[in-house]
Amino acid sequence: MQPLVGRSGFIRIEEGKEPGRIYEIHEKLSIGPDRERDIVLEDFDPNQVHATVIHQGNGCYVLEADSRGSNIKVNGQILPPNKSRMPHAYPLQDGDQISFENFHRRGQPIDRLFFAEARDSLRRGQPVYRTVLVFGTR
Repeated sequence: MQPLVGRSGFIRIEEGKEPGRIYEIHEKLSIGPDRERDIVLEDFDPNQVHATVIHQGNGCYVLEADSRGSNIKVNGQILPPNKSRMPHAYPLQDGDQISFENFHRRGQPIDRLFFAEARDSLRRGQPVYRTVLVFGTR
């Protein structure tokens, strides 16, 4: 991984709520369903996904992912579920795409309609709810 020395990092929302919005990364940027996060994933269960983009200095940025389900992807690759309490760290490069995918809406009752919708989404390999972020530097 080449350090991005002298460049500041940012996250741009590609897909989801507020597409095009840019968040500057100073020391860290938190992502998750809780209201105190910098980027709030509103349709996600609070127990499923939390992530933080951290500037480690010398132009190095990492994604610390704490996913208890397989619903975080970096450049299309599913991050393994985190069985431990320690988050996994993944180095980020300019243009990396981070996606958060969910097959169940937070607070949605689990009923026949949900199961039919989720089953169809799973068959197509498409989540019911999705937020896509792009990491970049300038």
